[in-house]
Amino acid sequence: MTHEGSLSSDSKDADRSLKNLRFPMDLEARFAKAIRAERIRHFIISAFVALIIYNIFTVSDWFILPDMRFSGLAIRLGIISPIELGLFCLLYCKREWFLNQPLLKAEGLIIGSGLLAVGGLAFIIGLSHSLLHTLAHAGFAPMLVYGNVVQKLRFRSALVWSAAVLIIHSILLYLDTNSPQSAVLPILQLNLATAFFSLVSNYEIEYGERKRFLMNESEKKLIDALNQSNIELDALSKCDALTGCANRRHALEYLNQHSTKPNASMSVILLDVDYFKAYNDHYGHPVGDTCLRKVAAALKKVIDLDSGLVVRWGGEEFLVMLPELSLHQTQIIAENIRSGIQTLAIPHAGSQCAHIITVSMGIACVNVESFPATYLDRLQEQADKELYRAKASGRNCISPYVMS
Repeated sequence: MTHEGSLSSDSKDADRSLKNLRFPMDLEARFAKAIRAERIRHFIISAFVALIIYNIFTVSDWFILPDMRFSGLAIRLGIISPIELGLFCLLYCKREWFLNQPLLKAEGLIIGSGLLAVGGLAFIIGLSHSLLHTLAHAGFAPMLVYGNVVQKLRFRSALVWSAAVLIIHSILLYLDTNSPQSAVLPILQLNLATAFFSLVSNYEIEYGERKRFLMNESEKKLIDALNQSNIELDALSKCDALTGCANRRHALEYLNQHSTKPNASMSVILLDVDYFKAYNDHYGHPVGDTCLRKVAAALKKVIDLDSGLVVRWGGEEFLVMLPELSLHQTQIIAENIRSGIQTLAIPHAGSQCAHIITVSMGIACVNVESFPATYLDRLQEQADKELYRAKASGRNCISPYVMS
């Protein structure tokens, strides 16, 4: 499958999962986790407000159900409200526990809490003998809106909520033999229409929520990919392509990193492969490149990232940077490097000091409280002078110097 075909397939899958309001399992779990805390906080606040509005409907009971004025008041304020308030207080006190519960369990509590209020209303209507008691069925409409729009139950939970409310409403109408038949159908149509339109709104709410989540996920992936690309590009910009060693830019940054320490010191070893031009002329440049990679590997074997930095300085020259080491310690490391490369025993027919690859080294060491950018050049220049002395002394050796 081509890249464009893969993108098209992913787009179709995402569009299908959005329309079905159901992501693949791992994405669905992340979505539920992302919205859970906010949903639960919203539930507690909006349920408390809804309870106040629920009790305000006592005013309607007073006019529509005059025979249930005090009984309705007792049911709403004396039974339903204390239970609901007790639940809200318990959830508030245990909010840390509640916030960690699966979203399905939280929505189950929302539905259970709402059905308690629905049952209270149904009980009040069922006990009333008022001629207008059929109008009280209109009270189920705001309850449908509460669950589907205010509480923003997930669509499948909203379907369960709407079905439960409509079933209670329908059973109550069916059992009520005193309701005027002319009023039953309109009130039933009112609640069915309310359920339908609030479910449409609920679907759109969840669809939009899921779409925003997908966009955020895509944005996070894009940002992560860009950050990773920047990291890789930054690493490449500091790296020598042939040997994998640091380059001069990295060397300057490394020096600056160690310039802030009080009484800091920096030692450098400038290393040159002996008679490398003759090696290239005799064996060819591809073999010469392989030789340089082997030399670089030997250097890295002695110098790890915690103790120093190996830099490809140019051509067959390498610079080893060693912070916080004395001249004596640097000389020991330099000797380990020299003997380690000699141990590789890479044949060199063009060498005038040995029949294998060897290196000459110059050392410079400086003790200052800060390292201006010019100190790298000064260190290299002095190390280069010492390298020249090492070459003049027969090569395959080390020449140290301490800068003041």
